[in-house]
Amino acid sequence: MREVVHKMMEAENEAKRLLQEAQAEAGHLMDEARLRAATRKEQVQNETRREAESLIGQAMRESEAEKAGQLARAAEEIEGSIQLDAAVRESSLAVIFACLCGKAQKT
Repeated sequence: MREVVHKMMEAENEAKRLLQEAQAEAGHLMDEARLRAATRKEQVQNETRREAESLIGQAMRESEAEKAGQLARAAEEIEGSIQLDAAVRESSLAVIFACLCGKAQKT
């Protein structure tokens, strides 16, 4: 009878030891999974950030190109609509030049 009780106690102790080992291994696996998940999350965030920066840069370049095109078209339209004769053009240029040079000129 003692031998049976002794064997049962040994089996119970072995079961406890195996349970502790399994729990320790599960804890280790969970820690490893958390670390992998955090690493992957950081990678995805970095990839997303780079892609967003690229898209923003592309949009800004396209916007600048469109703005330059609109300004060029507006300048062409203004130049086409202004008709100055030579005397008015010369007088205007003289006034502008005088203003830029800081000399007041009476017209």
